Formats: sequence, structure tokens, C-alpha cells
Amino acid sequence: MKTIYYLAFLLVPTLLFSQKDVLTRVDTMPFFAGCEEMDSLSLKRKCSNEALVAFISQNISYPEAARASRIEGTVYVNFIIDEVGNVMNPSIVRDIGAGCGAVALSVINAMPKWEPAKHKGEPVKVKLNLPINFNLKSDQIDRSTKYKLSWGSLVGNEVTKTMLKENTGYEILVRNEFGDLVHVDDLNFAFEKKNYFFDADSNGTINNDLKKVIKKVKSGGKFIISAAVQEDGEFVFVERVFVVK
Repeated sequence: MKTIYYLAFLLVPTLLFSQKDVLTRVDTMPFFAGCEEMDSLSLKRKCSNEALVAFISQNISYPEAARASRIEGTVYVNFIIDEVGNVMNPSIVRDIGAGCGAVALSVINAMPKWEPAKHKGEPVKVKLNLPINFNLKSDQIDRSTKYKLSWGSLVGNEVTKTMLKENTGYEILVRNEFGDLVHVDDLNFAFEKKNYFFDADSNGTINNDLKKVIKKVKSGGKFIISAAVQEDGEFVFVERVFVVK
């Protein structure tokens, strides 16, 4: 939950073939993590789809370059789920540019183990396609302007790596239009420079994963802080973008 976008996906197999025991048609498609205890296949599939949507929503961010250029569209990626549920060999089938493909791949690489596919009663490798639709949502952009994000001594829109390190002992604060502090449900740090993108998130605190992002920061890139807050039961994403000197 890092930025403002619509996300739509559908797991679909590629054309029917078998290559080194990797299948694209199986009796039972793999299930995303978290639904292992369900007996009903229909409920389990529903749970799997919802868990996958939630995972992608929580681990993807709209690249600043794409958002600034108003780039929208669908990135298609494919990947293999092996016999024990590991995600393998993710690749881009079709990109829309401006960093969207790299972001989509980073989410695939961060996935936990799946429950593997089965064919004739045995776990098998299966190859899947996953379309991810990036679509800016103007009404949420307007809602986000009601909130202000601050962090320690940082002012303006320029930072250095040293300045970022010096502020890791402070909390990220988000205030509403009345100046009241609001709870941060999800926090993301990202560094972007040309075709390079690295990010991590937390449940609202600055953890070691976020600090690792700061270690990747280099002059000439962009450092992006994104916080998710709730308004009327929906998430609003508040961002602050810094140019790294």
C-alpha cells in the first residue's frame, strides 16, 4: 500500500506446452499463501485471489516517473511456481515503461511460498502470467492533499544520504487538515534512479528494512516516503518526494 493506483490481475496460463517439466495446464492451480487450512476448493481459490490482491497492494508502489508523466497501463509478468511453492524466474512479458515493469518484478520476487499446483495428484511446476494494471485515480490524489507528512528535521524537497541517516531515530508523522496526528498503517521508503528501483515497507515504524533503502541512496536519484492512512474505511496514500543531492 504505497501509492495511488488501481490494481487488477488475473492469473492465467501461457500457451499449452511442457518445457523441462514446467507445465501451463494442471488439474489444480497453485494457491497463494495463507489459505492452506481451507477444505473447500472454491473458498480456497477465493481466499487465494484475495490474499494475492492484498499482498500486491501492500508491496507495490507507483514509480514517481510514471506518476509524474501520467503513464498508465498494464504490465504483464510471468513466473514459475515450483513443486514446493517457490517463485522462480520472473520476467516481463510486456512493459509500459517509466519503472513500472521493475516495480512489478520486485513484487513478484518478494512473494512468499505458494501452495504448489497439482497434476494427477502430484505437486508440479507451473508457469503463470500475471497482468498488473497501473491506473491513477484522481479522486484519491485530491484526498491525499489534505494530509501532510513530516520527518524529523527534513525540510524542503532536497536531502542527502547523511540527512536521511540522521533522522532514522524520529517517527514519520502524518497530520490531517486540522493539524491532528493520524495513525500510519503502512510505511514505505523507495529510492529511484534511472532504471534502478529499490524499496521496502513496514507497519508504520522505521525498521531495518527501511534503513536498508537509505543505504542504497545515491546522489542524483529520488527518495520517496509513502504512508498509508485510513479515511472513512479507505486507505489514502500520502507521499513526499526528495531529490538526493
